Amino acid sequence: MTYEELWRKAKETLESKGVPEADLNARYLLSRAVEGPMTERKQRFGPSEYFLRREEEAPSWVEADLDQMVRIRGCRVPLEYVTNSTEFMGLPLIVKPGVLIPRQDTECLVELALEHASGSVLDLCTGSGCIGLSLAALGKKITQVALADQSEKALEIASENEKFLRREKRISEKVRIDFYQGDLFSAIPDNAVFSLIVSNPPYIPDPVIETLEPEVKDHEPRMALSGGKNGLDFYKRIVKDARKHLDWNGFLILEIGYDQKEAVMNLMREAGYEEVAGYSDYAGLDRIVSGRYKNRNLNE
Repeated sequence: MTYEELWRKAKETLESKGVPEADLNARYLLSRAVEGPMTERKQRFGPSEYFLRREEEAPSWVEADLDQMVRIRGCRVPLEYVTNSTEFMGLPLIVKPGVLIPRQDTECLVELALEHASGSVLDLCTGSGCIGLSLAALGKKITQVALADQSEKALEIASENEKFLRREKRISEKVRIDFYQGDLFSAIPDNAVFSLIVSNPPYIPDPVIETLEPEVKDHEPRMALSGGKNGLDFYKRIVKDARKHLDWNGFLILEIGYDQKEAVMNLMREAGYEEVAGYSDYAGLDRIVSGRYKNRNLNE
């Protein structure tokens, strides 16, 4: 079969399964079938290059690999879990079941964090490591990044990404990266302080999770989604406990749900943060809250 025939077959199968954007999904899966795994690929064959090869005869192994991936994607397994890859802040990342799939909205958090990042930075609830590793790769004044998560699986994937980005020379050897496993700040040494703490914690209210797309509610880790009854459980703990680990004048920057800005800003003000502000994502939705903590007290 030609690449054109393979793409049409994949597209039609995905459409019959109700997969959104079946056209684009089919192109990405065909691209991956040609390339092989991200960490082993020898020659890039992006979705756009399909148009240059559409009439060429495809090798039989490409058809076999594509059929397998289409079957998996047809079960509404997220595209990123099928390809084990995504791109975030211009960086190629490994993504597997067990971590939240990085979203473009979160790039807004990284862009804001880069304005304040220097010295040591903590990425709490790191998941794939997308936020912390992006800061390590792009932050000119960062010397150390700590990645913390309760999930052992998440830290394994974050470690894979760190090694991959080091091999690709996207992260300088001068930047130290540490990994901590535990429930929020319980994983962090008592005497560790950071100029910046960033987090994209679980913030979806539990009743809302079952209304989400199958790709999310059935496949992404529930512990990375569930923010409790009103979605604020993690913010209450992070805002309170971050104070012990923020250096004087340090910043706390949090990703939030589109309707949580006022609640999270109030939590930060009540906890003594100053310069508390909210920011929107690319779609104009409330997405980030930040604040500076000037009165560090180790006894709080």
